Amino acid sequence: MAKPLSFKLFSVDEALTVQQRIQRGRQMKKIKHKIALGRKKAARRMASKDTLEKRSLRQARINIFKKLTKGMEKSELSFSRRAEIEKRLGSPTMKRKIATMAKRMFKDVRKKEIDRKRGPKKET
Repeated sequence: MAKPLSFKLFSVDEALTVQQRIQRGRQMKKIKHKIALGRKKAARRMASKDTLEKRSLRQARINIFKKLTKGMEKSELSFSRRAEIEKRLGSPTMKRKIATMAKRMFKDVRKKEIDRKRGPKKET
């Protein structure tokens, strides 16, 4: 029986090579059912403060990424251009900028999570 993969194996510190990307794709295909099950369980619960902080950080990164690419999506860029921008986002000054933006966005992310848990508003 195959050894179950830990989610801690996947770090997002460095850009992946093409070979690593293919390998990662195969690994994710093997554990997609576990991921789906975990996602369903998490959707039933209110997200923790750490999760909300991570979400706001991710959102801030995406916003700055779009600012640097003048509104282009990540998928529209070449691997080299994407790697170049990721490297810029990893610089200490950009990290500070992202952290500040994430702190400001936290309240919005939390509000969105609360609205999601309350469900859609019913009109009378």
